[in-house]
Amino acid sequence: LANRTLQHYLCLEQQQGFPFTHAAVGDGSWSGGDDTVARSALLHDGTVLGGRMDSAPIGGSQNNYDGETAHRVDVLNVLRGARLFYVFDSTSPVQAGERFRRCTTSERANFERDDLLSTTMELEQRQEALVYVWAKSHCGHLLEASVDTLAKGAMGDEDITAIPYVVPRHISLRFYAKSSER
Repeated sequence: LANRTLQHYLCLEQQQGFPFTHAAVGDGSWSGGDDTVARSALLHDGTVLGGRMDSAPIGGSQNNYDGETAHRVDVLNVLRGARLFYVFDSTSPVQAGERFRRCTTSERANFERDDLLSTTMELEQRQEALVYVWAKSHCGHLLEASVDTLAKGAMGDEDITAIPYVVPRHISLRFYAKSSER
């Protein structure tokens, strides 16, 4: 039903003159108790992407922000030159990407998970057009409820699904040391 709804949204947009070629919806999920993070995305053609994420990234723990960012990377990685509208429920990763674009390279090094943000930006640049559509979460919105269910289900998976990575145009180094070390 969610897939048919997404196809219907795409058709409606096209009938109104918007030349979208693809539609997607994504969501992330996080369990703070055991630091488990998963993400899921659904494309209008029925493709389901995502899965459980590695729970021990370099330099720290994960949270829901990582899941909310990673589902976009999954979708953008499989598309190239698309005119995409993307339904999502978390504005902070999109806003962080916009802020990241305006920062200097030295400021980017202070961002948490700047490798994930820079990969997202590189993949966004591969698209012909990209429109993000916000939908309020946990209020019965069919598209969000479907990917939320998929993401929560992926948290129980044994297998880890790697996040696609694109070499960014910049490299930030972050050193993890005690304050007295140089």
